[in-house]
Amino acid sequence: MSATALPAPPSNAVTRDRLPLIFGGLMLVMLLAALDQTIVATALPTIVGALDDASADRDPTVNELLHRLARELVGEPPARAA
Repeated sequence: MSATALPAPPSNAVTRDRLPLIFGGLMLVMLLAALDQTIVATALPTIVGALDDASADRDPTVNELLHRLARELVGEPPARAA
C-alpha cells in the first residue's frame, strides 16, 4: 500500500480561522436586510400616499417601462413604435 501526498489546498480556501468572520458577516447582512424590510414595509403606505397626487403624470412612462421589461423577461423583443 503506497501513501500518496494530498495536494495543498488553494490559498483562497475557507479555513477554520475564517469561518467565524464569514458567518458573522453573513449574520450582519441578514440583520440589515431584515431591518431594511421592516422600515420599508412600515413607511410604504406613507410614501405611496405622498406620491399618489404626483403619479398621474408618470403613469404612461412607468407603464411603458414595465411593458418593455416584461417583454424582455419573456424573451420577445419590444414592439417598435410606428
